[in-house]
Amino acid sequence: MLLLIDNTNVVRVEGATITALDGTETLVSDPGVYTLRDRDGVEVPGQVWPADLVLINAGDYAGYLEADVDIDPNMQYVLDVAIGTSETGRASWSLPITPVIRND
Repeated sequence: MLLLIDNTNVVRVEGATITALDGTETLVSDPGVYTLRDRDGVEVPGQVWPADLVLINAGDYAGYLEADVDIDPNMQYVLDVAIGTSETGRASWSLPITPVIRND
């Protein structure tokens, strides 16, 4: 994921599915959230965390990282994403991100 400093960035999840024990796949429509953390696991200031992922269509979500998020170029961050609730199951994963300065 490309993360540009001093820009609003879009977080997208596309085609999120759950596989049942019988092998059938179903597109997910459960609530989703995301959090940007520094390499020490501390939430990055500049946005309220966790932020909601908005359901666009079954399996497809979008959210925004605001331009005010306090990030530095070439430093490593982690975007933690979670979809689902404890009642329905929960999928979560982490994506490493290194922000860059936009060159126009």
